[in-house]
Amino acid sequence: MSDDSGSRIILPGGVKPGTLLGPDGRPIMAARAEEDAAASGEPPLPTHPRLRAVEIQEVQEGGRTLVILADPSGIAPRAVALSPEAIPILSLFDGSVALDDLVALVDRETGDPRAGDQVRKLVETLDRQLLLESPRYFEALAVVRDAYRALPERPAILAGLSYPVDPVELGGFLGEHEAIDAERAAKDGVAIASTGAAPRALAAPHIDLKRGGPLFARAWRQFDGVPDAALPDVLFVFGVGHMMLEQPFAITAKPFATPLGTVPVATDSVERLVAACGESIVAEELAHKDEHSIEFECVGLRRHVARAIPIVPILCSGFSSLVRYEQKPAEVPAFEEPILAFVAEAERLVTEGKRVGFVAGVDLSHVGARFGDPIELDAGVLAELEKTDRAAIDAALTGDAEAWFDTIARHGDSTRICGYAATYTMLRVARPGAGRLLGYEQSVEPGGSVVTYASMVWG
Repeated sequence: MSDDSGSRIILPGGVKPGTLLGPDGRPIMAARAEEDAAASGEPPLPTHPRLRAVEIQEVQEGGRTLVILADPSGIAPRAVALSPEAIPILSLFDGSVALDDLVALVDRETGDPRAGDQVRKLVETLDRQLLLESPRYFEALAVVRDAYRALPERPAILAGLSYPVDPVELGGFLGEHEAIDAERAAKDGVAIASTGAAPRALAAPHIDLKRGGPLFARAWRQFDGVPDAALPDVLFVFGVGHMMLEQPFAITAKPFATPLGTVPVATDSVERLVAACGESIVAEELAHKDEHSIEFECVGLRRHVARAIPIVPILCSGFSSLVRYEQKPAEVPAFEEPILAFVAEAERLVTEGKRVGFVAGVDLSHVGARFGDPIELDAGVLAELEKTDRAAIDAALTGDAEAWFDTIARHGDSTRICGYAATYTMLRVARPGAGRLLGYEQSVEPGGSVVTYASMVWG
């Protein structure tokens, strides 16, 4: 952490100038660390530490401030707690600064050669906990990726947590939500019955089913009573890749297991998309392993559709970089080229005589203390949030993806709409025309946070 002049790095204990160098000109601790690693048979410390894309959160514990580093991908086994003084050092872990040079800098700036040892210990801790891009991390990543790819199907990870694992219990659980929603719809005068035709596109919540189950049911009941001959032959399902950090999209060829039966994958379509998009679209395939946004939609699909419709499961990351630099998806090839490939594949299926449908498993805003907002939720804040949400919903219901994008970008995605990219992509690929709102809700959490979500249908 810098002092008042911003010229010094402060670590506990640093008072004297100078640094300890060996005959080769490097800090003595560097040689010692490498010798110890060689003797133990472990890989040496990374020569140029690079912190992985991790979540960093400040917490208060026992009157102390701690900085928590956690891996959203789940590769790292546990979070690491650091003192805030470590943050300036972490900012230098970008792969461009040699560890030896960093140690020398810290020794010189603090005036204490022991400070450099603390930096090495920090690097060693982060490396052991798989939070650095290093041989140790890539080896662990390969093990987890290979284990996932060896599975015959993607397991129902949230079964037993967000919904019952037993099929009979799950039927009762979902049936209760359907009954609750039927009562609410009757009271509100909302039509939830199917028209007899399968929707062209559907947006269903992916919030925990214990919280948003009734509105989730309202979305999927749009398939109730649709005759088999009118059902889609293939469903593109766009989910939110909450744990994706680098690529815009991730596809998988794994069928999705649910307690109600397996949802198959349209493997020919997946293979064509991988061929069209290249390595980028499978680079973060592992994000599917623990992601719930498509899993929940597969449960809804098996509940409300008798036939096992194959899906094209695509996770979408986010648009934060686009919003920050005032760009549109069409202006960035990493986003636009895969979207055009999705459009081409959907059109190919139609020319082959197949009926194609589209689903987005999405939520809306995330506001409050849990998301870092220094505000107190009250009726006024929630009313203003609903106003912001409904502007985005109205844009989506035009069927115009650009209108949806622009409406949210205008306020810098200030309410953190986690379905931003997935809804945009679905609208781009489906081109569904005008839609209608089935319902909107706000789920307020203890502690002063709220998650909002809606169900929408097109066609």
